[in-house]
Amino acid sequence: MFSINDNKVIYKENNEEVGNILFSKKDDNMISIDKVYVKENQRGKGIAKKMLEYTYDYFTKKM
Repeated sequence: MFSINDNKVIYKENNEEVGNILFSKKDDNMISIDKVYVKENQRGKGIAKKMLEYTYDYFTKKM
């Protein structure tokens, strides 16, 4: 499950945050991804890829 709060995309599984992306808005048409984080015990499962794809899809539709 994904959510966006302030400048953070959050990914949760079973109501637990397992990863996030920190971003900053450069202008109305551009964001910068500043950090991608996945909990160590959840790495290697494609979570970062899912988060990046979600972030890309969300902002391309929004902007």
